[in-house]
Amino acid sequence: MPINSLMEDDASAKISRAQLWQWIRHPEGNLEDGRKMSADLYRKLLDEELAKLQAAASLISRIDLSARTPAKASFVYVPFQKDGRERV
Repeated sequence: MPINSLMEDDASAKISRAQLWQWIRHPEGNLEDGRKMSADLYRKLLDEELAKLQAAASLISRIDLSARTPAKASFVYVPFQKDGRERV
């Protein structure tokens, strides 16, 4: 699904989601500070980053990062699929 009608953005997002899926499952998927990337940590970091983006986007009224948007949904659900396939 294109993001704002840009297929390049869609391709980049797919690569990012695949990397996140692998990072959560890989035994050596650690942050620079040594914390193991887990589903819970990912959700926490995702919420923090989306809150920052939403605050910045408040200046641009047409951007919506609420829970119902495809952009957020793809990063919330794809990394947790058992096989890493998109079903958003």
